[in-house]
Amino acid sequence: MNRRHTLGIAAVILFMHGVNSHAAEIKLLSASALEPVMPGLLAQFEKPSSQTERTQSMKPLKYARAAVALLLSLAAPVAVSALEDVLRAEDGLSALQEGDFATAVPLLRERAEQGNTVAQTLLSQMYITGWGVPQHYAEAAKWYWLAANRGNAKAQFNLGVMYAKGQGVPQDYAEAAKWYRLAANQGHAFGQTNLGHMYYTGQGGPVDYAEALKWYRLAADQGDAGAQFNLGVMYAKGHGVPQDYAEAAKWYRLTADQGYAGAQNNLGYMYANGQGVPQDFVSAHMWLDLCAAQGSQAAAKDRDAIAQRMTPAQIAEARKLARDWKPTAQPISTSNSPTF
Repeated sequence: MNRRHTLGIAAVILFMHGVNSHAAEIKLLSASALEPVMPGLLAQFEKPSSQTERTQSMKPLKYARAAVALLLSLAAPVAVSALEDVLRAEDGLSALQEGDFATAVPLLRERAEQGNTVAQTLLSQMYITGWGVPQHYAEAAKWYWLAANRGNAKAQFNLGVMYAKGQGVPQDYAEAAKWYRLAANQGHAFGQTNLGHMYYTGQGGPVDYAEALKWYRLAADQGDAGAQFNLGVMYAKGHGVPQDYAEAAKWYRLTADQGYAGAQNNLGYMYANGQGVPQDFVSAHMWLDLCAAQGSQAAAKDRDAIAQRMTPAQIAEARKLARDWKPTAQPISTSNSPTF
């Protein structure tokens, strides 16, 4: 495993548990100070799982050894309290990974009651989904609130979602914005996107396109498809920025390449009308066809209308392009729902 791959693994395990290694309130410790306790830390992860990992959210656990080794090799600072939370919740995480809810729930609850933010967040997510426990939004909100107040960015974001939707708590856009901002200030991409959306729509406060643009751009630079799409809309409409169809097309293309249906529709429209891109009926047909394949009747209608202006050879080419198209990546944006 090369140095860059190991760095990516470390980032994944910290990200999946909402860790903010730059927060001023978290005690930092150089990696060299972990050397005396390394055997004990690594011993917790020696035994491989005998079952296939059941969920994407559990996969970072298997890489904890590499993440800790990275800290030593780079002699980098680490948020000790965050790493400790991951390690101390390991027994509950392992049981959850193997689908042993009867073991996982009491273990995670015990750790959560001790103030472990990883356990608190996982327990909340289980109550949100009804995964191993009865679905109970108020109970989920309780544990999110505890983790959020200890600085867990993922819990802060998820609590914001619950206030925005009125799930387990009274609907309160101002309170949602407060929690989104706390997560966004820690670099949480979904929190940045949702905060941007609240500024764009005026939920929880006045409309502020400049603030919306700022937060969308921060999230878009992290690859969040929803933020990239929303930037495209702002440039297409000239909201908070000079109207710029070429810039709108750029952001739509980044999102469309990830398989985002709305961006595929808008990019198809821009190719059909030559807005920000050269007019190209083949490309327009392809993007609208891809959008229609995801269930959009409007895109299918527009695609068929464009086909009336194309030759049979052009239609065949567009269909082949649509068949051969592959997304560059799955959209990472899940900003309208609590995340694991």
